[in-house]
Amino acid sequence: MSSTQKSKNKPRLLPRWIQHLLTFAIIAVSLALAWALLPTDSFDTDLQKIGQGQPIAVLIHETASPNSMEAMDLINEIRYEVEPLEFIVATLGHPEGREFARQQQTETPGLLLFFDGEGQRTEVVFVQSLEDINRGIRSLL
Repeated sequence: MSSTQKSKNKPRLLPRWIQHLLTFAIIAVSLALAWALLPTDSFDTDLQKIGQGQPIAVLIHETASPNSMEAMDLINEIRYEVEPLEFIVATLGHPEGREFARQQQTETPGLLLFFDGEGQRTEVVFVQSLEDINRGIRSLL
């Protein structure tokens, strides 16, 4: 008997319907996990708002950066409590965000730049805690 005939006659470890069910379950769990990792609250990316009369804080963001993602989480904790300050994201993965970061000479993900209503930069902080964000907010007062 040849080796190909032996392998064809081997009994399956699991019935085919269970294999299909497991495959479907793995795909469903993967999709659910990916969905859960999506941001729950989006940030504005319109950098043209700087200097239009409202104080703005711009996060230099890179999706693959843990520092940047942690900064977003911290900002989300307080962003609606500090009006009229608006938080905007400059994403390094997009040309506009890259250009903005280059112009500001701050291409480090996780940096938060504060601008007054006239567009003057008042503070740059590396966000590691809420106190870092509050220091930037105080620079606008």
